[in-house]
This record gives sequence, C-alpha cells and structure tokens, in this order.
Amino acid sequence: MSLTPSRVSSLNMTRYAETFDVFVRHSLEYDQILSAIRTVVQGLPQGFDMLDIGAGTGEVIHALVQSALLVPSLYVAFEPNTAHFKALSGTIRALDLAAFDLRPDPFDADTCLDSRFDFVLFSHSLYWMDDPARVFDHAIGLLKSGGTVMGILQGPYGVHTLLGLFEKRFERLTPMLQNNSFSSHELLAGLRARGLEPKCQMMPTPLDMTGLFDLGREKELSELMSFCLQLEFEELAPDLREEIVDHVKGATVYMGQQSLWFIPNAVVTVSLAI
Repeated sequence: MSLTPSRVSSLNMTRYAETFDVFVRHSLEYDQILSAIRTVVQGLPQGFDMLDIGAGTGEVIHALVQSALLVPSLYVAFEPNTAHFKALSGTIRALDLAAFDLRPDPFDADTCLDSRFDFVLFSHSLYWMDDPARVFDHAIGLLKSGGTVMGILQGPYGVHTLLGLFEKRFERLTPMLQNNSFSSHELLAGLRARGLEPKCQMMPTPLDMTGLFDLGREKELSELMSFCLQLEFEELAPDLREEIVDHVKGATVYMGQQSLWFIPNAVVTVSLAI
C-alpha cells in the first residue's frame, strides 16, 4: 500500500462534463427523481413558476413538459457549466416555453431575483455551494405562498462513504469543483441549525455496474470513478485504484443479470404555508 498520498488533479469543468455523461449512462436514479419532482409539482397551481438551480442539460424540465405535461408559466435556470448550458439552451428552445430566463452563472446566497416562484429545485447542485444550507435558506426567501424548495442530493452512503474513507489518501493539486463529500446528513443539520424544519425522504437509487469490472472496460470504469471522486482516477497510484475498485465491488449487489451499486439519494424539502 502506498503510504504517501497520491498527487492528483481534481476535474476541471470540461472533464466534469465528460465524466458526468458516463455517470448518467449508468445511473438508474432518474425515474425516482422525476417521480419525486412530479409529486410536488402536480400539487402546484396550473402555470407554476419554477427556478431550476444547476439545471444541467435540461433533463428535468424536458421530462416535466414532455412526459408529465407539467408546463411552467415562467422557467428560470442557472447553469454555469459551459457545455451543459449550451445543451440546456437547445433543450429549452425545443420545448417552446412561454417565458424563460437562462443564466450561465452560479447561484449563491447573494443572488437577487425580482420574480418569486412556486417551485425551486436543486437537483444535485448543492455540492457546488460554499454553504449549501445558507443557499437553500436563501431560496426559501424566493418562494411564493404555498411554494416548495426541493434539494435532491446523495445520502450519507455510497460516494459519500467512499470519499470519507479515501480522501485522506489524495493530495489534490486543485480543489474539487463539486464537493461530493457533502450529503443530505450535512444539509439537514445545517437547515435545522437555521431554525428550519425540513422533510427528508430517501430513495434507493443505484448505479448499473453490470460488466464494468470486466476486462476491457477499465477506461469506462475509470471515468465513472473519476466523476464519483471528482478527480483524475488514472493519476492515482495503481494499488490505491485497486483498493477503491475493490471497495466498490464489495458494495455492489448482484440481482439477476444486473450488478447494482446502491447510492441512495435524498429528497429534502421545505414548503411555505398557503
């Protein structure tokens, strides 16, 4: 075992987008996430106003409009990743929404908006915030009466556990862009410390690891691990890479023809009274 921490580059924005695509191909979380979002949105007034913070490529809004026929009167989105913003812009143009405002900027606790919203969504975007609970609280201040802020993020399992075990073995040359050591556990504690009473529901969301441990799939597995750990996995010492992969293998459940690594996600919500 290497006693010296591995010097390693964290992902830059370009590599983040590339490895994110690999993660999406293997994630089986999206149906559960969309179901949780639909449950909230279906209870909102028709023609609701939505703020999407960290909208990515627009997968959520596309699914709401195309499959659930839930169309916001106003859609405002923040997405600072250049590649994702380009894809988001194309998605929104194709949906032909009545009113939208797309911003290639980060959202933080000092962001000012004139509009107020029925629904504010953080879908796996709170990892980017310096103080996620403060930003979540700020978003509550942007709600209309009866509105809801929803944060979807990893629970204290899976990738969160992986980083807890191995982060001390890395000497990062650059900081993580997306802090994958943050989970719903820390968010709930932060919100409660601010006097809020969040609700939380866990979802058993897996990654499909079928075949990824086979010979010939090393590159794809490496890209997936790069996204999970937010670093260039190939730069790590070989024995450290092997140890990390063995940990993931041990957490993988074999169900019929599928191999599933369960990385439960949490749905954290705060709603205003009508």
